[in-house]
Amino acid sequence: MKYIVKEMQGAQSLRDGMVVEAKTLRWAKCLAAKLQAFRGTVMRVEDMDGTILALKVNRKWENVNPDTNNS
Repeated sequence: MKYIVKEMQGAQSLRDGMVVEAKTLRWAKCLAAKLQAFRGTVMRVEDMDGTILALKVNRKWENVNPDTNNS
């Protein structure tokens, strides 16, 4: 499955993302954490439609969509 990973200064910032290929949301979050370049930024994982699935704020992941069952 393809996901869009974005690194932003804040949860509401607008940035272009990077498309990553991952089997699960959990793996997409691992890839996003490895791609994080700056300390203190927010990482966001979206599906290909732009729906936000997870946010990493203050070094902790939060699933945004309750239908996502992968931590």
